Amino acid sequence: MSRGLTRRAALAGMAGWIGSAALADAPVSTRLPRQRPARLESYLESPEAGWVREARLGGPVSFALAEARPEGALLSQGNVATGLPPASVAKTATALYALDTLGPQHRFLTQILASGPIEDGVLQGNLIIAGGGDPTLQTDELGRLMERLVTQGLREVRGGVQAWGGALPYSFQIDGDQMAHFGYNPSISGLSLNYNRVFFEWMPNAGKIDLTLDARGRYYRPGVTVAQIAAEDRGAPVFDFDEAAGRDVWSVAQSALRDHGGRWLPVRFPPLYVADVAHVLLSGMDVKIGRPPSALDALPPAHGVALLTLHESAGLADIVRDTLESSNNLMAEMIGLSASKARADGIPSLEASGREMGRWMLDTTGSAARFVDHSGLGDRSRVSARALVRMLASEKAHDLLKPLMPERALRNNQGGPVQHPVAGMLAKTGTLNFVAGLGGYLTDVAGKEHVFTIFTADLETREASKGSGMERPRGARSWNGRSVRMRQRMLAHWAGI
Repeated sequence: MSRGLTRRAALAGMAGWIGSAALADAPVSTRLPRQRPARLESYLESPEAGWVREARLGGPVSFALAEARPEGALLSQGNVATGLPPASVAKTATALYALDTLGPQHRFLTQILASGPIEDGVLQGNLIIAGGGDPTLQTDELGRLMERLVTQGLREVRGGVQAWGGALPYSFQIDGDQMAHFGYNPSISGLSLNYNRVFFEWMPNAGKIDLTLDARGRYYRPGVTVAQIAAEDRGAPVFDFDEAAGRDVWSVAQSALRDHGGRWLPVRFPPLYVADVAHVLLSGMDVKIGRPPSALDALPPAHGVALLTLHESAGLADIVRDTLESSNNLMAEMIGLSASKARADGIPSLEASGREMGRWMLDTTGSAARFVDHSGLGDRSRVSARALVRMLASEKAHDLLKPLMPERALRNNQGGPVQHPVAGMLAKTGTLNFVAGLGGYLTDVAGKEHVFTIFTADLETREASKGSGMERPRGARSWNGRSVRMRQRMLAHWAGI
């Protein structure tokens, strides 16, 4: 399976951009609001073409600026039909997909169930935490749920604390090309906690280093037993992961643990993690529990359980706003999977859900796109600048998506922020190593609104860098800086500042 363009293909794509493909796409570049005739020379002589050459990105640059209305005219474009990895700009499509499918007021429920009667504060069965796809549940919220049970009189669970995440298909990780310890690449299920991450902290203590793993919240800090970590005398890798009997087993290079520090590590068995944390929380509230925590493959029949309490998430519009602002991958994956589940029965995997979102995009905007996930973390997704501006210009996007998009600063040619009473930008960024994108809404100095997309990628270099074992491979930072400077110039030009 091909994961990227070869250098020859990339150069061929660049040639097509200024050759026959450019003629087919009728490239036009103008200073707003006046539009020049659709001539090849106007593109070759445009500032955009010069900035692309100066950036030396080693791969295709695909961009489009259009009127902010359905079927609005393209005002500036280059390589507009070439599909590239959107990175986190894919979250704009995911956001609209979820809002359009589930509705802005949709809320996710996490239920606390009892599999037996409660007599004199003693549950004669298991306490079950049933996930409903909420991507935002945190330790403090789970702690309040457990507090509520104790307030209602619970003092013993004869069985154990169990958790079920089968509302959404399980994925071991979002993208298999990422390094094992990246907290932004956790497992996915219909039940999550702390974005399916556990907090790793190290602290020097009398000549040695204490290591802890906990489900850290603001008010609660329960330790966990479903994950463990030990320091080893080695140079590399910094982190190594294995699993044993459904538990996360980590090791860390002793040489990397200097001073006091901490970071989030991904969780690979979310339901067991939630059951473990709830067990620890209840035990800390003096509730006696008979059995160890466990994960459920299936819920008991409805007639065999009773609802004790539940947690309701914020509305989907608020979740989408936070997803776009924080660019949280797990949030995007879970709302995308929930939308696919509502559209089609039996979505078996994350990639199948991505295909369903691609079908929705084709049905909704008439533009073809390929998604392998909902966050943009996987680099096998392909979206063209033309497809994304068409989606952004749609009435649904204007009504549902635009009000939730993050505000971004416009910058001048020197990279400094520009304060202007009229001009402004609402946009989503996207960054992978040797991949960068930006898409959203741009208002120029005359007050006219536009939609735009800028995608850049050097897929050959990205593919070669995957074996480096480095979180930021050599050259990635400078490459990204050149891409950012190029698009800053384009945006300032388009806005007329």
